[in-house]
Amino acid sequence: MSDEKTEEPTEKKLQDARRDGEVAFSQDAGMAAGAICAVLAMQISSSFLGAHLRALLHLALDLGNSRDDTVLRQTMLRMGVEAAWLALPLMLAIAAGPLFVGLMQTRFNVSFKKLEPKLDALNPVTGLKRIFSARTLTDLIKMLVKAVAIGVILWKGVEGLMPLLLGTAYLPLLDIAQIGWEVLVRLLAITCVILLVVAGIDVGLQQWLFVRDHRMSKDEIKRENKDVEGDPEIKGQRKQFAQELLFSDPRQRLAKAKAVVVNPTHYAVAIAYSPDFGVPQVVAKGEDAGALALREAAMAQGLPIIANPPLARALYKVELDAAIPDELFAVVAAVLRWVDGLVQTPPDAAPDLH
Repeated sequence: MSDEKTEEPTEKKLQDARRDGEVAFSQDAGMAAGAICAVLAMQISSSFLGAHLRALLHLALDLGNSRDDTVLRQTMLRMGVEAAWLALPLMLAIAAGPLFVGLMQTRFNVSFKKLEPKLDALNPVTGLKRIFSARTLTDLIKMLVKAVAIGVILWKGVEGLMPLLLGTAYLPLLDIAQIGWEVLVRLLAITCVILLVVAGIDVGLQQWLFVRDHRMSKDEIKRENKDVEGDPEIKGQRKQFAQELLFSDPRQRLAKAKAVVVNPTHYAVAIAYSPDFGVPQVVAKGEDAGALALREAAMAQGLPIIANPPLARALYKVELDAAIPDELFAVVAAVLRWVDGLVQTPPDAAPDLH
């Protein structure tokens, strides 16, 4: 059926989603970044943290030897200050890691649309659908697997450290604290490795779910194409852009391109996409010697070159700066998504031209 969302989302659909604050976002990546930054902070500032830890332990021992209320209050205040100095580098690291990774995932895109109140959130039916959705089930399974994996590996790590821990029974308190600190760093490092593996899997999963959740029906793609084509302002912009291309050399044209599709020696077509124009466009093309020159120029500029003979032949028939035909939309969208890093392998399926 034409209403079924079986088609890959267009670049415009994904751009609109990002503008509304919808992105492929992995919370596990932020968690892994926070843990790694915490371990690095502990290693880098070990001397600083060690000095404040020793001072805190000395104050704790002095606390039991005093009966004066004023001295007790002063000692407890100093202990609070030492504890704050201990926590400060770790808190900064734990906050900085997820913040940086979050900005990288959203490409520094800040949108407040997600904060707007939605009446659907008060609908119990919508709430139940959200609770029993495939994404919620995936998150639950992922959380359970992560908890079991971390628990088992940490238990094995502690089990291997038991002889060392048991040997601290008759050591001075400061030596016990030093050994405890080393054990803590080691266990956190093991946890970081686990979280890093989980984050790598989750990043790929969230990107796949993001694309899947924004699939479109064939009617939606046609309507989007017609809406963009019917916009007089966009038509005028494309006409002006086409005139600029006709009087520019291939290198200037390639400056606006995102990829070059080749066949692989007879045809070469450069395609571009800009949210201002709304649809992918052919910005440069060449045949035989022209194709070779265009390909060499693309290689010199570091543009991705995709070998797809059927698509290259079909795109070569498109006029400069004309809208991509409906039958080529899905394949061109897949090419652009691969270029943007959403899909890991380039598309090689022939377009349906019938």
